[in-house]
Amino acid sequence: DGTIISCEKGSRAKRYFIGFGSGKAYCTIQSSFTDKATNEQILKLNFDGELSMGIFGGSADEAVQAVVKAYLDYFDDYFENQVGKK
Repeated sequence: DGTIISCEKGSRAKRYFIGFGSGKAYCTIQSSFTDKATNEQILKLNFDGELSMGIFGGSADEAVQAVVKAYLDYFDDYFENQVGKK
């Protein structure tokens, strides 16, 4: 299950003209993972994505894409560690 904790499109113009974090876009999603067999919550994590600069200020969608990348990176690391333990 996932819940959007915070999401801000920021200002593309500020990112383009000022940069250095001004007009930053960000998104935080809290995810809880439940064992389907027991209905027990086994993990609860926050995943963050942000965009402070980009080509022509970047698109706020890139902050959402960063959250997706955070998910993928986490699970790549998680499963890599699980395979190494077996």
